[in-house]
Amino acid sequence: MCYGGFLTGIVLARPLELRKVNFDPRSSTVLLKIMRFGLSVGLLILTLFCLGKAFGIMADQASMLWNLLEYIASPPRAS
Repeated sequence: MCYGGFLTGIVLARPLELRKVNFDPRSSTVLLKIMRFGLSVGLLILTLFCLGKAFGIMADQASMLWNLLEYIASPPRAS
């Protein structure tokens, strides 16, 4: 299930990013790259924190919403 979420992110997000943003990582100074990295890590932590809180609110593990949140929030695990 973890790899499915990872692959879904790649299949959906990559074409969307290319069409809407077309981001080039070589386009700025080192300071801006460091700031961009810090912002990315901060947003990732905030997202995982919010998903953790959502899991706490929706404690019914048999619901479809629980399964959707688990699919979104589950990190890839080493086999």
